[in-house]
Amino acid sequence: MPPLGPRRLIRVGFASAFFFRHSNWKIPIKGWVENLDRERFELYGYHLSDRRDDQTDLARGSFARFVEGRMDVDRWAQLIRGDDLHVLIFPEIGMDDMPIKLAALRLAPVQATSWGHPTTSGLPSIDYFLTSDLMEPADGDEQYTERLIRLPNLSIYYTPPDTPNVALSRGEIGLRDNEVVYWCCQNLIKYLPQYDEVFPQIAERVGRCRFVFIRYGYGTKVTAMFQSRLKQVFARHNLAAEGYCAFLPKMDYGRFAAVARLADVFLDAIEWSGCNPALDSLVWSIPPVVDLGHTMRGRHPAAMMTRMGITETITSSVYEYVEIAVRLGLDRHLREAISSRIAANRHKLMRDKESVRGLEDFLAEAVRNPPPA
Repeated sequence: MPPLGPRRLIRVGFASAFFFRHSNWKIPIKGWVENLDRERFELYGYHLSDRRDDQTDLARGSFARFVEGRMDVDRWAQLIRGDDLHVLIFPEIGMDDMPIKLAALRLAPVQATSWGHPTTSGLPSIDYFLTSDLMEPADGDEQYTERLIRLPNLSIYYTPPDTPNVALSRGEIGLRDNEVVYWCCQNLIKYLPQYDEVFPQIAERVGRCRFVFIRYGYGTKVTAMFQSRLKQVFARHNLAAEGYCAFLPKMDYGRFAAVARLADVFLDAIEWSGCNPALDSLVWSIPPVVDLGHTMRGRHPAAMMTRMGITETITSSVYEYVEIAVRLGLDRHLREAISSRIAANRHKLMRDKESVRGLEDFLAEAVRNPPPA
């Protein structure tokens, strides 16, 4: 462990390929680096890709030193090692090839990852996994090779994005005013085939309804595969998937928010939920049906609802999931009641300084008592 230096600051590095408008920057990096106490910590940023936008400019101002660009592993390793860090954090390991190559090395005496990619790295060079206390199941420690650090609440400092006011009607996107709209806005790769049955099961009981998905943003193959699965599973219930499922193109946040405001119910993806779509939908107080998954990656919206004290739409089985989705679809008054409670409590999900203080406490303790070599 290197000495703290004349100002006694703990040097913390963040290495990511996503210092731009991306879910990993938005959650968790941005809130952490903007709110860590600069009287205790000196921050170093390593942008491992050459993609840039306005958020990259914002990131540059959050670090004492910010290095960016495409380099080979050796060059990056030399740069990071030369900064003599106390702690190096990889907010995700698994979504880009450069972080996992660097994470396999020992570039700082304390190395941690987090749930930008919500599963263990499996690397002996990564000491800690920074996670959410509310998201982890009781046996969560058994699911990681790293030591689990349960930060308070959701573990993040979330600021709702500024939303352009985009006027949009249901008719403009092919929806009818007299149907129940289920907002299914997760990345299509998160809809696991063993749970496809929930959609026709809901449809045959609710009747006039539509499941609104977003097309996969990188090529057409994933969308076509998912549509084929839906066609088969709806056919087994003597229903035509085309009459119940709508697919919208990938959209900017203003249009995403406009579509969300048209929805009646948010359906979480079972066992592999998404934090960003859930948070952004709860900003608009859409009543959700959420699954209490067996792993952290399936419990993001359930943790959010628990944080707000609204637990009656959290499900623990496929049967419960369908039942609650049907009940919300058929009972407008129930939807409105839950929506009102979300509106009154959603502030608990936002700008959570307690989670940042928890991260600060972890960093200080990790430097005082580093893991054994």
